[in-house]
Amino acid sequence: MDAYPSPSAQGKLQVFAELHKLLVGQNIPAGTRYNLAFLLPQILPGHRLWAHAANKQERFISIHELRFMQNGANQLWLNLVLVADDLTRLSITRKGFLAESQLSPEFHEVKFSEVYDGRRLLCFEQTTKRQFAHRPSDEVQSLVDLFKRRIWVSVNSSQPYRRYYAYLAPAAEQIAVLPQLLSIYAITYYLGSITRYRPQLFDSFLADAYGPRIEEFVSAQPLQFVYLIASEFAEQEITKPALI
Repeated sequence: MDAYPSPSAQGKLQVFAELHKLLVGQNIPAGTRYNLAFLLPQILPGHRLWAHAANKQERFISIHELRFMQNGANQLWLNLVLVADDLTRLSITRKGFLAESQLSPEFHEVKFSEVYDGRRLLCFEQTTKRQFAHRPSDEVQSLVDLFKRRIWVSVNSSQPYRRYYAYLAPAAEQIAVLPQLLSIYAITYYLGSITRYRPQLFDSFLADAYGPRIEEFVSAQPLQFVYLIASEFAEQEITKPALI
């Protein structure tokens, strides 16, 4: 898939590039190309279907808790808390986690002694602290903006309503890692183009080993995208409430 800077040479806005500027803060370089094989594993729901079809190890690590921290010097930062055996299960070292999630050097591991349900927890602290003048809440959005493109979200209709994950990409694929909304948009555009102009190719996708992965994407991602982009514009978490 080829992506083009916005505006185009003819002065027309390019939707994908405009969304890229909104989420990343910069335009798409000319000549940008995305490989569908690198984008598919970046989709959170149904990720294990991709891992099974590709015969690859899972790449998402659940974040147990996101903690906003502050000190007496009016500094604000984030701590990511993980369950230690989630890394052990996938044979991922702590250094490897930071490198493959591209959270290094923005985060580093700190000493941590807490446990959850008998399971040891790990803590990765944001390296650069953000100064606030009066209320820490004034800087929360700016703090989150610094790292949110490296965090994936699963929107649920029941508690806890949001689950957060880090995506572990091999070094060779890290240049192709997109923020969650952009990867969903890109794959949706690609599949829409295929079904319109080459529907027989779409049928072949469904028939091969990645068929269940594609079906899961088509059924689950549109609603996820709606809630995620609404949350982005509103700068707060939005989801469908649980039935009472």
